[in-house]
Amino acid sequence: MRKVIRIGKSYEKYSGHEWYHIYWESKRLYNIGSLIVTVGGTATLGAAVTLAAKKATKEAAKKLGPAATALTFIPFSKNPWHVAMVKAEKTGVLLADILTRTSKKYVLLGHSLGARVIYSTLRQLEKGQNQIIEDVHLLGGAVDSDSNNWKVAKKSVKNQIWNYYSNKDKVLSILYKPSTLFTSTPIGTTRIEDVAGIRNKDVSKEVGGHMKYKRNAHSFVEM
Repeated sequence: MRKVIRIGKSYEKYSGHEWYHIYWESKRLYNIGSLIVTVGGTATLGAAVTLAAKKATKEAAKKLGPAATALTFIPFSKNPWHVAMVKAEKTGVLLADILTRTSKKYVLLGHSLGARVIYSTLRQLEKGQNQIIEDVHLLGGAVDSDSNNWKVAKKSVKNQIWNYYSNKDKVLSILYKPSTLFTSTPIGTTRIEDVAGIRNKDVSKEVGGHMKYKRNAHSFVEM
């Protein structure tokens, strides 16, 4: 975890506070498509899976069968989502341990898989009933939207959890779902429903794609 000296326009509210940027090894979401082609062996196979993913829904996945899903062609050990999820969870556990060793309060902000790290951190902190997290901001989160899980995670946050999502996020809508066997809907594309203390904000007008959250954060982050 490295201290960041310069802060952007989005975060002027916390200009008098220390900022830290957490660097951790992860797989970029775009790696999924390339690995499908590489591990599958042919570009044709990769294109077919990508096309199926674009058209797929949970019901379509059942009709097509497991042979039509991306994970079929990628061994678990090489599947970028399995790797990324495990790394995110481990990073979250480590971050929770680091934060509890200090006497400070924190605001957490994460984009994409970084939101998954934060989720893991909150779940870990909840075990110790320790509310050292003031607020949380999740941008284009690559983590499931299940309300029951978020009710547990919210216990670690004193104030609000903000979920910023966009219906123009094709990385999450096209690549995330088939890569989790259509069992997960990411918070980066939808609301987290019925959880007190969690605020959802549709930023589709400001965010035209998965990698456009950071550059436009100053226009929508509630700070």
